[in-house]
Amino acid sequence: MNYFGTRIFRLDNPGRIDEIGLVFPTVDISRTGRDGVEYIIREIHEEDYVGVSEVYANAFPELRNTSYDGFTRAECYPDILQNRNTRILVADRSGIIPATSTIILNPQNMSAELALVVVSPEYQGTGLGSILFDESMTAIENAGTEYVCAFCETFDTKTQRLCEKHEFRRVGVMQGPILASLFGDPSRYYRAQTVYYEKLLGSADRLLQSQTAVLGPFYYLKKTLGRMLGNFQPTSYPRFWGI
Repeated sequence: MNYFGTRIFRLDNPGRIDEIGLVFPTVDISRTGRDGVEYIIREIHEEDYVGVSEVYANAFPELRNTSYDGFTRAECYPDILQNRNTRILVADRSGIIPATSTIILNPQNMSAELALVVVSPEYQGTGLGSILFDESMTAIENAGTEYVCAFCETFDTKTQRLCEKHEFRRVGVMQGPILASLFGDPSRYYRAQTVYYEKLLGSADRLLQSQTAVLGPFYYLKKTLGRMLGNFQPTSYPRFWGI
């Protein structure tokens, strides 16, 4: 178990401070892919850093020089795991790592971002993307998360089907000009479109007003960007690839 906690002030009772947090469960389960091979779905180990970084770098080179560049560099993983409230799951085939997924936790908001589900090109079609998506969602729900979001390219219909399978709500599409302004590369992102999904979990619909900080960043964005764009636009840009 991994505990991620934070202290919050209650707006409905200013003199009270609550401790809230997420308890990420231990993940270690055997799943069989469409290729008939048994894979162990588990959390990343130190000896996996190089293999996982190579999966991200080779299958998803567009991560380089973005806010997710560290996932392509093995030396960055200690910092990512220790200081960024991030959990990484891998599919282990006898020591070979062909696929991985990243879960970014926000204990203050009791939320999670399911991001960067990546499968090596030679293992695409084995169902590993779907397996990792399923196991990531199970872990997110068991952690006590109240809200989860996910992003994918508009052409990535497989990931969209997975989001729909897990009853995510399609919020809208993040347009290229926003991506270009975030990453400073109009030639790469100007024509891009990313679908944004969200899902409330557990008792999220029954939270007190003071506890709905889980939605705070998104309300802020809706207020500031919505007037300009006429639509809900998220700020981060995690994506799925090769499912």
